[in-house]
Amino acid sequence: MSTIATLTSDNQLREAVAVHHAVHGDPEPIWGELLYRHPRWSATGAHRAVIDDDRIVALTSVAMWEHRFGDAILPAGEIGLVGTLSDRRNQGYSRALMESWLETMRAERIPLSFLIGIPNYYERWDYHYAAPDHANHFLSIGRDALARCAVSGASRRPVDAARDIPAILDLIAAEMRHTAGSPALDATLLRYFVDRAAAHGVDWHVVEGDDGDVSGVIRTKRWTGGTGPQAAGAIALVATRDDHARSAIAAVMLDHLAQGERDELPLAIAPHGPFARWLYQRGACRRSDRSIYPGGYAAMYRVNDLPTVLEAVHTTWDDREITRHLAGTAVTLRTGSDETQVATLEVTQEEIEIHPGPGGVETDAPPAVSVPWVTGWRSAADWLDGTPFPPLPGRTFDRGEPETLPPDARNLLSMLFPRRHPYVGDTIQGA
Repeated sequence: MSTIATLTSDNQLREAVAVHHAVHGDPEPIWGELLYRHPRWSATGAHRAVIDDDRIVALTSVAMWEHRFGDAILPAGEIGLVGTLSDRRNQGYSRALMESWLETMRAERIPLSFLIGIPNYYERWDYHYAAPDHANHFLSIGRDALARCAVSGASRRPVDAARDIPAILDLIAAEMRHTAGSPALDATLLRYFVDRAAAHGVDWHVVEGDDGDVSGVIRTKRWTGGTGPQAAGAIALVATRDDHARSAIAAVMLDHLAQGERDELPLAIAPHGPFARWLYQRGACRRSDRSIYPGGYAAMYRVNDLPTVLEAVHTTWDDREITRHLAGTAVTLRTGSDETQVATLEVTQEEIEIHPGPGGVETDAPPAVSVPWVTGWRSAADWLDGTPFPPLPGRTFDRGEPETLPPDARNLLSMLFPRRHPYVGDTIQGA
């Protein structure tokens, strides 16, 4: 008889590494790195397995992160390291593990969950695409355009973890502050990434401003490969203080591109962040490397606790403007079938109140529409105006009937969930 167990012993973890290697085919050192060293994935209690006949036959793990929403930082559980031995598939093991983790997140009041998953599977648990560019959003820039951005003579050096960590954390926080769903790194996690750079096949560099302070940081994947899904040579992280630092980082990128003897540099960075916007205006192009997740894998979110997430997003709303025009309006949103995935937004004379459960005008927007609003990747105006989503893997969903909403409800949704990231999406950049 099969049972679900949390893996705790060294023998169990060693067996889990071997099972991942058998299922996924990647080199065993990758799985050992995740299960033994990574501060999130190696945390106590992060791994569960179906045990049958005293052996592991299926696994699923959860790594706990913190994601930005408005001015708040919210816990988010990432479902990952999913695998079942080939001879034991289609027996409901992955389903049982998923439901076990969801029950844990309910009990521990984790408001968000996300994953990189295949279509037509995770939707049954109310995971939905949170970004229009569904494979892996990239920018890319050619050599000539990059040369026009770069400034020569900038002071640069490899990262010194002992002294640079605080400055780098501040730069990353400033770069990602207005990016809903971006991970909030701490010193432990950043130190791990820097210390394990050689094992991961990446390099970290900083540039310094005229005042001698660290003004920019960049993480480059080596052209010989390395771990992680990004293309060889990709820029995997950039954070800068100002335009001078951006030009200095562009010079680092230009040298990196020359080392790879390529004409175009892939940028695996958020295309809506300050550096990406700056680079896009100077010649970068929208690209989506669909080869790294064969089979249509995509970024998906589950809003476990809608009222909590809305309270975080509330910090971005202009209460004074909304109450002045729309007092007395109330709308109900749904991001799933659980009672914790339903909330009502009520505009009073003084503020916007958030209540659990129904009570307002039903928007009739299915979770596949409303989850991207809440996570900041899609605007309500897109839905109200009939702007189509880019083609998504999986089944076509019923978009509801936005045209039936009263004018006040339409206006409220547009003010609460404006388009946040105009540089994201095939339909926006035409790539």
